[in-house]
Amino acid sequence: TVTLADGPAAAAAAFPAVSETALTAAWTSEGNPAGTLYEAVVSTASPLVATHGGNVSVSTRPLGATTADFAGLAVNTTYFLFARAIGHDNTPTAYSALGATSTLARSPAPEADPFSAVGETGLTAAWSANGNPPGTLYLAALSTATPFVSTDAGVLISSTSPAGAPSAGFSGLTPDTAYHLFASARSRFGAATAFAALGSIVTRPTPPA
Repeated sequence: TVTLADGPAAAAAAFPAVSETALTAAWTSEGNPAGTLYEAVVSTASPLVATHGGNVSVSTRPLGATTADFAGLAVNTTYFLFARAIGHDNTPTAYSALGATSTLARSPAPEADPFSAVGETGLTAAWSANGNPPGTLYLAALSTATPFVSTDAGVLISSTSPAGAPSAGFSGLTPDTAYHLFASARSRFGAATAFAALGSIVTRPTPPA
């Protein structure tokens, strides 16, 4: 006979590598010997449902590896990690829930006409979500200097509210002044993209009295 395998346990660093559409997951063997086969699943649902459309499953190769690579994932989406061990007699353990993470967001992209409602001291700025799903949080900045430096005196920053709106309103601007638009996207777990340059505009001058 063969003694049963033990279910894998969460690793201290459960997701050593994460990108926009891929991630690497890790777990501990919990005393299983070298050569034990593991099956890992990342799912957009928790608890795990075998028939859920958001599941991506990987069997470890080579046998005994306690990491798995997942590709073809959705951008800025939360994934839950589950893994099980399969004994030498092909008896599997139950799936263990081993943590969650989010794939990264994509940097916002420029719109053809990013500015509207341009006045002397205010305007509305917009950008392309660039494949980010609804609910993505953006941080937009108008700066009188380029390239973008967050500590510049002329920077005004607006967080999109509600999350998911690829636009932001700005007020308190200086009339007849050039402003440069930059925006960053945040993943579900708070990882930020670099600020992307998205266009420039000059506010309207104050009419003479």
